[in-house]
Amino acid sequence: MQPLHEHWQSSVWGQWVDKPADFISVRSVPDADSDGSKKATYRSWFCPGDIEKFEGFAYHLQTPVLIQAVGRFRMSSHDLNIEAMRHHPYRRPRSLRICPCCNTNSREDEMHIFGCDAYQDIRDDFADILEVHDNGNLGTYMLQTMNPDHDQHGWYRLANFLVRVMAKRTASLADAV
Repeated sequence: MQPLHEHWQSSVWGQWVDKPADFISVRSVPDADSDGSKKATYRSWFCPGDIEKFEGFAYHLQTPVLIQAVGRFRMSSHDLNIEAMRHHPYRRPRSLRICPCCNTNSREDEMHIFGCDAYQDIRDDFADILEVHDNGNLGTYMLQTMNPDHDQHGWYRLANFLVRVMAKRTASLADAV
């Protein structure tokens, strides 16, 4: 079974089956190198490795709204520009998929909501789950923040944070029109 599992892992993750020791920031992947960038994002920000029994959001969250919020965010099936402009008829390079809610001209990716000025009030309400010990490494920050492990309360708070951010984003964009 082990060789079969290793073959499956390799076919799913390709070059991302193991993160290299000198793993580059997902945000620094060049626009021209789009092959595998979604796998790199998932592997470095959302996938802590093999999920054990009684771990993961699907085990700890019970309501469809909360499950969908975390699932969509982790699987990059959300409305942030990093994904929405990927499927836009006038597809833009990742570096030009900027946040419409702030004036920083920053890429609106999954990490951006944790620093965007537009969501500071929401982050203040969820400081208990957003303050992690990451030694200044943004990849580690995302991995720890997005994986509360066995902490059901942490998963619940993370899901509610994502619901509120995405609702505020939607309202902000509707007001802008």
